[in-house]
Amino acid sequence: MKVKYGIGTITFTDQIIIVGGAKPFSASGDSGSLIVEQTGKRAVGLLFAGSDQFTIANHIGDVLDQLQVSLVA
Repeated sequence: MKVKYGIGTITFTDQIIIVGGAKPFSASGDSGSLIVEQTGKRAVGLLFAGSDQFTIANHIGDVLDQLQVSLVA
């Protein structure tokens, strides 16, 4: 997945891609939002980019590993 930023285009690999339905899944300002699995109520990703068609998130395990933190129920 390639995302355009002010500094140029950055390529991300192994991201979660969510396709919006009748309405977009996310909106401007939603970056940093936790994405939770609807059925299991389990955290799965951290939103970082989106458009009218797609929302892109980092896998929550990767985020937690990089921050050296854990989620507690």
